[in-house]
Amino acid sequence: MMGYHPRPLPTVFEKTTVPSVEKRVAELKKLREETSALLDIAARRVKERSGRDLDKFEKGQKVWLEGKNLSLGYPSPKLSPKREGPFEITEVLGPVTYRLKLPFQWRIHPNHPQI
Repeated sequence: MMGYHPRPLPTVFEKTTVPSVEKRVAELKKLREETSALLDIAARRVKERSGRDLDKFEKGQKVWLEGKNLSLGYPSPKLSPKREGPFEITEVLGPVTYRLKLPFQWRIHPNHPQI
């Protein structure tokens, strides 16, 4: 559960005379089972997605560049666009790395895996 490991509930409960306590324990047990099931589903989805093929781009195609780590002079990261482009691929360097034809004013390296 994302960095928080709650103490496990005791497996043997003594019966109490307070009905609200019994109700609360039952609710907590149900929530814990549901959360565990949802975590199993999420783990299965991540495992299924890991085998997918990535998009393949070819030389000459135009792509958008992820603007997350670009500092292009906008006053705030919130005001900057999420993507810049489109830019032409001049060379395919690897399965996820491409050389782009970028404006010469930009002082960044032309090889980018974040397209």
